[in-house]
Amino acid sequence: DVEIGGYTDPFFPDNYVAVCAAKRITLGTTPTTFDPWNFITRYQVISMVVRAINDMQPGLLETPPADFAATAGWGNDPVHGANAALAEHNLLLLGFDLENLNPYENMTRGEVAHMLHNLIGKMTYWSNTPRNLFYLGLNTKHPGLDDPHVRQALALAVDRQAITAALGDASAVPATGWIPPSIPGYAAITHDFLKPTAQVAQAAVLLANAGHAGGAGLPEIKIQVTPSGQNIAVANAVKTQWQAIGVNAAVVEVPFGDYWALLQSDDVMVFRMGYIADFNDAYEFFNLFRADTGGNFTRWSNPDYDQILDQSLLTATDEERWALYSALEKTLCVDELPVIPLYWK
Repeated sequence: DVEIGGYTDPFFPDNYVAVCAAKRITLGTTPTTFDPWNFITRYQVISMVVRAINDMQPGLLETPPADFAATAGWGNDPVHGANAALAEHNLLLLGFDLENLNPYENMTRGEVAHMLHNLIGKMTYWSNTPRNLFYLGLNTKHPGLDDPHVRQALALAVDRQAITAALGDASAVPATGWIPPSIPGYAAITHDFLKPTAQVAQAAVLLANAGHAGGAGLPEIKIQVTPSGQNIAVANAVKTQWQAIGVNAAVVEVPFGDYWALLQSDDVMVFRMGYIADFNDAYEFFNLFRADTGGNFTRWSNPDYDQILDQSLLTATDEERWALYSALEKTLCVDELPVIPLYWK
């Protein structure tokens, strides 16, 4: 049912379909038909993309662990389920609302472009490391954490080198800024305020200058984490490091099912999060702190910050854009510290 040489392209669709069929990228709607003019479902696109990458770069897609469960039953279909689980595990579906999308419905052009963008990342720059960021977020509206000098002191008191050593993960690197080193322009963007090791004396001076010498007058700071071993270990390490400057802190375990609600409530104080950008530019890391961003659980915002971020989209060169990014990095990791970077990996 595939016609020969359609439109102005003598290879469309027959030769393209023939290649995909020969490579087993498409299995057809039946053993002898392809139905080239019908719409394509999300499941079908996912299967074709997974088969194509397995043909081009065998081994690139890592097999999910035995206990991996695809979101919202996407892994249950007898034909496409395994491919959907493989795609999700390898972040090819990163950014898709899998809880609410129906895999049997047609995939939009935008969704196809989104998945192909993720695929390009997987094939190219996603292999650059470190590009994941793990950090503590601070509710900047909470009493005690509403003073940037206190937040600076807390950030300087953290011993990132000790934390990464305790994790036992050779890929973990102390994060001395917001932007990971693998992101283009890192050297021009980064600042030298945060250090791999704790700067206890400097932190104590900042705390005293804020009117809280030795932690006096500060409430107990709750480090709220989900009950995984790594989360608890990191939280306890930070608690001990903050105690070195007199800050009283407590680790509070929050069930996974309750954590999202906590982040959106006024009860959150300090939370642990991770982030990986969808594309190879610092913009997305900085965009988390726009005033109208729903995922900004720090509650921090700044109109000048938003304006500089807008300006970065209009620059003519990488160097101009990186100079603006450097100003944003300084705001986040020197002046305001609504977040405390812990490590990259």
